Amino acid sequence: MPGQNYQSFTERVALVTNGAQGAGRAVALQLALAGAYVVAHYPPGDEASEHIIRQLQEIGTLGQGIAGDVTNAKGAAEVVAQVEAMYGRLDMLVYVAPEVAPTPFEDLREADWRRVLDETLSGAFFAAQAAARLLRARPSPRIVNVMPEMAGAAGAAARAGLV
Repeated sequence: MPGQNYQSFTERVALVTNGAQGAGRAVALQLALAGAYVVAHYPPGDEASEHIIRQLQEIGTLGQGIAGDVTNAKGAAEVVAQVEAMYGRLDMLVYVAPEVAPTPFEDLREADWRRVLDETLSGAFFAAQAAARLLRARPSPRIVNVMPEMAGAAGAAARAGLV
């Protein structure tokens, strides 16, 4: 099996959702090390945002950060519009579902169930829908969904839905 050509990420613009922490941070840093221009999305008020932007820039990439809510159509469109304003294109969307603490089945409240599904399924859908126009214009565009390990009923339902 031939090895992966990591040069294929050179100067490609990648939007990584939830890119300031956990799995999203790891993906953002790896893409930057492989030569991609990474835009790390983070929810408004995420305190780790400054840290990931600094790390991306220390690597030597044109790393940027964008705050926004991708769990609704308007917020996702605003995030993608900012990427377009920065680079004029988008080659790759990496939707990283946020990590969710497990809740025992008997204790799972309706509001928590809906929040997990919105953050996971709605976020993936609206981010992909908003990015589709820019991605279609590029050669070999990619959408990758990353789902951290999630326990509990809501996590299992979200994982199954994303798959």
